[in-house]
Parts: sequence; C-alpha cells; structure tokens
Amino acid sequence: MPAELARRESRLKKIREAKEALEAEAKQKAEEQKAEAEAKIAARQEKEKQTGQKSRGRAPQVPNPEQTKPESSSQRNFTDPESRIMPDGAHKGSFVQAYNAQAAVDSTAQIIVAAEITQQTNDKQQLVPMLQQVIDNVNGKPQVASADTGYWSAANVTEESLQGIDLYVATDRQQHGESKDVSVDGLPEGSSVLQQMRDKLKTEGGKAVTGCENKSSNLFLDTSKRGEDFAASASALRKMCAASGD
Repeated sequence: MPAELARRESRLKKIREAKEALEAEAKQKAEEQKAEAEAKIAARQEKEKQTGQKSRGRAPQVPNPEQTKPESSSQRNFTDPESRIMPDGAHKGSFVQAYNAQAAVDSTAQIIVAAEITQQTNDKQQLVPMLQQVIDNVNGKPQVASADTGYWSAANVTEESLQGIDLYVATDRQQHGESKDVSVDGLPEGSSVLQQMRDKLKTEGGKAVTGCENKSSNLFLDTSKRGEDFAASASALRKMCAASGD
C-alpha cells in the first residue's frame, strides 16, 4: 500500500481530498451544462420570436450548480487523480483510466498543427478550442475544417470566433438511405442549423472533405481540404480518408 494510504490519518485525509475534488468536478460540470442549456433556451426563444410559433418538445432543464452533488458511482484515482474513467474505443463496453487526446492535422502537409490533452470523456467541447489553437499556432485561420460526429453541436458550428472557416461536422451516424425522426443535440429534426449541416455534408464538396465522417474515431480533426483519420496515438497518422480514394 502507498505510504500516504498506510496510516489511518493520512488515508482519511486523502479520502476527504478526493471527496472535495469530486464535489468540485460535479459543480463545474453543472455550470457547463447550465451554460449550454441557457444557450439552447435562448436559441429556442429566438426561433419562436422569428417564426411566431411555439417550439415543439420540452425546453432544456437548467441545473443548479450550487445544489449539484457527485453521482454515487463517481470515482477518484489516488495514483493519477487528474485522469478520468473513459470508454475504451478499442474494446466496446470497456472502460480505461485515461485522458482524451486531441490532434488537429493539416491533411495536405500531414503534420500535426495543434494538440491537447483533456479530461473530458467526449470531444463535443473540444472543436472550438482546438481550432483556436490552430489559428494561434499558424497565425491564420484554416480554409476548411472537418470533424467527426463526436464534435457536433449547434453551438460549435455557429461559434462566432470560427466565422470564416468552412466547417464540415458530421451530425450523427445515420447510414445511407436511413431516415431518422429523432432530435440531435436537443435540436428538433429539420431545425435550420442541423439540417443545413446535414445538407452540406451530402454535397459533392462535403463528401470530398469528409470522406470518413461516420467512422468511429476518437481523434478526428482536419484543418485543410480533406478528411484525416487519426490514430489514438499521436505518434502515427493513419492513411488519408478522402472520398476520392487517394
């Protein structure tokens, strides 16, 4: 047993620290969910104002961060407390103690132009900061950027700081010829942002840019004119994944 856990006093101290950290994480997550819910409500209200019609479906629930508590299943790793339990992409249904690695690659030069390690278990919150890092690193905006479905959200593709970048973000894993009536990211089917992106992905230009938008890939960002599939390891890049078959 590690020395800091061998004695009762130090063990209790570690447990208290872990409890406080879990409470802080729960509060931070609730604050993020609150901001996202408020943004969706504002967009919903703006749409109702423009159309004069009441939106269908329930309005997003806004959590109260001050009253949020950690889930009973929440865990804390004593050896590496900054890591998180995440789905294991290589083994469906399995989990690992890990980090979420992000990489943005220029598909023409095939070099990494931005990289980051996060504690978030999914990629939804990473599109904007990753592209902002690209802009800072290369001192300019990429012409085109594509990302897989893990990065989709209406807020991402309408982010003001990304204006001027031709974005192609897969909205879901819909198969060819499949029809879906469910909502995505809280937006009803046919809503302007969601439908516009779906239509854009179906164009010849969209297919050329996002040759593998429906692939299950943990790390997928392209900052040039074609889609690029990245290995979980930042040490290697997989082959180009463009619709043209290059």
